[in-house]
Amino acid sequence: MKQLRKLEHQRDLSTRAAAYLHDVDWVRELRINLFRRYWHHQISDRAYELWEQAGHPTGRDLEFWLEAEREIGTGTNAVI
Repeated sequence: MKQLRKLEHQRDLSTRAAAYLHDVDWVRELRINLFRRYWHHQISDRAYELWEQAGHPTGRDLEFWLEAEREIGTGTNAVI
């Protein structure tokens, strides 16, 4: 969770910095990268919770990852 707070802080800083920057493409790229990292950690944390709740089974990591993606609502239609 410490990593998640750090990523949220970085996202907020990038948003504030965007107001001062004129290179729109660079700012957009930065925000996209930070949001991807944020969502990756959100999904990772949720997948781990699902794995724990299921009793730590082996060989089902992809199943838990995909379920976490569905629950969080990310994927190709995620709003950035």
